Amino acid sequence: MDMFPYPSGSSMHVGHPRGYVATDVYSRFKRMQGFDVLHPMGWDAFGLPAEETAIANNEHPAATVARNIDRFRAQLTMLGLGYDWSREINTTDPGYYRHTQQIFLEFFRRGLARNDVVAVNWCPALGTVLANEDIVDGKSERGGHPVFQTPMRQWVLAITAYADRLLDDLDLLPQWPDRVKNAQRSWIGRSEGHELRFATSAQVAVDVFTTRIETLFGVTFLALAPDAELARSLKASASNEAEADAYIARAAQASELDRQSASSGAVLLGGVHAIHPLTKARLPVVIADYVLASYGTGAVMGVPAHDERDAQLARALDLPVLAVLDGDLLTNSGSFDGQPVQQARSGIAAAVAATGRKRYKIRDWTFSRQRFWGEPFPIVWIAGRDNFHAVAHGELAQWLPEQPISHVLDGVEYFAVPVLPAYLDAMRLPVVVAYRPTGTLEGPLAGIDQWVNAFIDPATGQVDNTPGHAGWIPVRRETNTMPQWAGSSWYWLRYMDPDNDTAPFSREAMRRWGQVDVYAGADHAVAHLIYARFWHKVMYDAGMVDFAEPFKRLEFLGHILAADGSKISKRSGNSRSPEEVVREVGADAFRLYEMFIGPFEKAIPWSDEGLTGTRRFLERVWSVAHRVIDENAPASATDALKALHRTVDKVGDDIEKFRFNTAVATLMGCLNEVQHRTLSVSDFSLFLLSLAPFAPHMTEEIWSTISPRESIHLAPWPQADAALLQDELITLPVQVNGKLRGNVVVKRDIPEADLRTVSLNHADVSTYVSEHTLKKFIYVPGRIVNLVT
Repeated sequence: MDMFPYPSGSSMHVGHPRGYVATDVYSRFKRMQGFDVLHPMGWDAFGLPAEETAIANNEHPAATVARNIDRFRAQLTMLGLGYDWSREINTTDPGYYRHTQQIFLEFFRRGLARNDVVAVNWCPALGTVLANEDIVDGKSERGGHPVFQTPMRQWVLAITAYADRLLDDLDLLPQWPDRVKNAQRSWIGRSEGHELRFATSAQVAVDVFTTRIETLFGVTFLALAPDAELARSLKASASNEAEADAYIARAAQASELDRQSASSGAVLLGGVHAIHPLTKARLPVVIADYVLASYGTGAVMGVPAHDERDAQLARALDLPVLAVLDGDLLTNSGSFDGQPVQQARSGIAAAVAATGRKRYKIRDWTFSRQRFWGEPFPIVWIAGRDNFHAVAHGELAQWLPEQPISHVLDGVEYFAVPVLPAYLDAMRLPVVVAYRPTGTLEGPLAGIDQWVNAFIDPATGQVDNTPGHAGWIPVRRETNTMPQWAGSSWYWLRYMDPDNDTAPFSREAMRRWGQVDVYAGADHAVAHLIYARFWHKVMYDAGMVDFAEPFKRLEFLGHILAADGSKISKRSGNSRSPEEVVREVGADAFRLYEMFIGPFEKAIPWSDEGLTGTRRFLERVWSVAHRVIDENAPASATDALKALHRTVDKVGDDIEKFRFNTAVATLMGCLNEVQHRTLSVSDFSLFLLSLAPFAPHMTEEIWSTISPRESIHLAPWPQADAALLQDELITLPVQVNGKLRGNVVVKRDIPEADLRTVSLNHADVSTYVSEHTLKKFIYVPGRIVNLVT
């Protein structure tokens, strides 16, 4: 499976197909080996870019997406990519996203989805919340618009409840690159430490999480996150409250990523101090942007002698620095002086009644977007507790979480009610002309009355817009939509059963195909791959799937760069379309070049000279093939036959290991060896079969002459003759008393007695043994001779 494309632009460029060609080569190879291969394709088509393009073109996003998909599909087909198009999926198809909605209901009823007011990255110009990954230098990646931290009502998925499993289960993935697994470990960021409490002069207790409680005697200040409730509480007691307010406002304009990478300063709260729990010293209290409200407690103990970020702040504000570690021993730590860190850690924790805690860098997943072009949440809001209880005892009861979800609007309490799978047609995106952002924190759906206002049958849970049903209760549909990540967090399972109307996939299809054997693509080392693993584990716990991890093997793709090493983009004017290249050299030459350009996992610059080289190689294949067919020789030259069998063996091994560049190099080297040699048609077929996954069109055309009743891509992968893989003559190093004294060239199957004679009589060796007595003759077959005198 490929990481399916996002059809946001009007065309692919030459960098896009590299991974798709690779998986096509691999799938053709596995099919020829006799495997039943599923190689599907689909479209990740919800999200902000498609909506922004549609707004610019004054058209519905569905029209934009459909046009782009048609273009992308034509380009993929042009390259001969052997997808099973009968399984094509599109995340924006209501027949697909109703199942995304149904899976969300599993999160809802299992208590893994909640509705909170949280600080989010709000972009007024785009009218939506952005993920951290969508922000660069404090501005939106798309359009470069300012982004602000703003409290907003959001749906949140409790990914932190799965943090330990997401970490520990990386050990179940030996066929994933270590760098991807390490990136996920860092992203999740599990820390084990202690939580302890500091009293303050403002009568507000400050709880702090630390992984290094042994440095407690080195604390010289407390630092608070500007977006933490603690900061708002303590600044009210400060003599410089106005200065603190101004600083907090500035910090709100930076994303969390920016705050972690480059501090913009801090503010010291005048007249406020904390009390050291052991020494009772008065500690300054600071609001600092490098502290995050979402990690730990939103407060850290400043130990500038042993933490670089704390040291930077201490230097800036002229705060004291106190070293309390001398190697592995404590110093300046009262009665704990001289103790090893491990011993002191438990003693200090006991002395301040600290509690053991685990914390994670990863935060619960803010899952709402204030846009039109996304999956609607399968949720309606019902006003009042009595109305909620009226629906909670019907068919809906099995889909409700243990704790009801509610929020208050204009003094009225609203409760979240799920829309049952049978009635999800009521949660399709409306067909409308206007869908632009409202200019408020509400998404476009909030401005569409036909969407907002509906009714629910408390007995069955059915939802529709028609008033007048006896006993039905008015409700308001949720007006946020899901992020683009939703549809891509389970799509591999839909490929297994794409036409199932009643469920996302059947158990039979899931058990038939199981885990994705090979998943290939670029980027997404963390976000998508973590989200996909999270959704899969929730489905595993819900009994929907039988395997705990979705992707058995991951192959991470390096980008193709422009000739000068820069990123390919239309804006830079260095983009080429696949159609342009295919017109110049043909689809097979393009495919071969994309595989030959360099190691699969490396970023490689494009070169038109290399493209010409693969075209010339295929022209020589064509010429040699027709010479061989015309000559119809009864047998092949021995050296040519050996070269062909070595090629079959090496190419098969390289394809299996995703070393496509060396596989193509081997094919080119083999053609150089055999092109002027006598070859039988059957022997040359070994070469064609090995080339077929890379150049499917030319090899099929040639094969139609050799074997007109069968496609080359349905022929079995050739088996190399082990005997022909061995060279008849081998070179053996000869050592005397462990030192190399010469080399002998002999037949591989030479009798040991004959090898002894040849070795002792070798001119470079005999000098060292002629005047001595030979005590031992040691032969490691095929590798080395050692003479001991």
